[in-house]
Amino acid sequence: MELMHPARSSRVTGSAHTRRLLLVDPYPRNNPYHLTASERRAVWFPKLSLPVIAAYTPESWHVDLVDEAVEDVNFDHPCDLVGMPDFP
Repeated sequence: MELMHPARSSRVTGSAHTRRLLLVDPYPRNNPYHLTASERRAVWFPKLSLPVIAAYTPESWHVDLVDEAVEDVNFDHPCDLVGMPDFP
C-alpha cells in the first residue's frame, strides 16, 4: 500500500517553498486486542481526523498520510514536520 495523498483543488508542487508534512495515525503495539496484519487489513476502515487536518493544511505544503494499522511508518520518509494524534 502506498502513502495516501489527500485531494485538493490546487496544489503547489515543485516550488522551492513547498514543505512536506507527514501525518501518522499510530497503531498501539501494546494493545491487548492487538490484531495480526491480515486481520487489520480485513477490518480496517479509515478515520477522518488526519485527512481533515490535511485538507486544512496550506496548499504550499505537500501532505502524506500513514495509517500504522495498514502499513509501517517509514522512518526515512523525507519530511519537514510530522504530526500524530495524542492518546490519553
